Amino acid sequence: MFLFIVPFVLATAFTYGPEKQAFSTLTELTVSKNTRIASKSSSAPAPLTCVGGDACNAGFDPFVVHCKRIDSASWQCVADLDSEVSFGRTDVSCEGWSGPSDEWNIVKDSCVVEYELFYNSRNGRRDYRGADYRGTHHADYRGADWQGGETNWLGLAVMALFCYLVCGPCFTGQRDAGAPDAGGPPP
Repeated sequence: MFLFIVPFVLATAFTYGPEKQAFSTLTELTVSKNTRIASKSSSAPAPLTCVGGDACNAGFDPFVVHCKRIDSASWQCVADLDSEVSFGRTDVSCEGWSGPSDEWNIVKDSCVVEYELFYNSRNGRRDYRGADYRGTHHADYRGADWQGGETNWLGLAVMALFCYLVCGPCFTGQRDAGAPDAGGPPP
């Protein structure tokens, strides 16, 4: 019995996973380029991504974006941007706990911000200010399959090594004890 309980305890101790959060409890969000995004898949998207606009990838990307939810699906996002640029559309996307259709529960710390970045008109470039910095909530990341679970490979390796070290000699000893003596002179 002991041999079956110990691997279970070790697997539980070394296995971790993301936490569930009710979407309704998420009212504000601060994301930086260094934010670690939690997910139930093997890889999470970048926390901040410029997805369009004439100033996208021009070196004006914000380091930190702060978003505040203004209703069930709209967000207002602000950042300390250079005076030459402003946000267009901003979208807040969070991984749904049970998959893309889960609008009620999300994976805690899984939200990312996608934004458009445009040059302001006073610099002689196109003026576009977007929809009052409002974004939307998506129940899941775009183009990602979140049905799989996260596995802690280190925990599994430790558990396998433990089973091999504890159970391996038991099986080897039984096999050798039951085998007839194959060599040497009789006593």
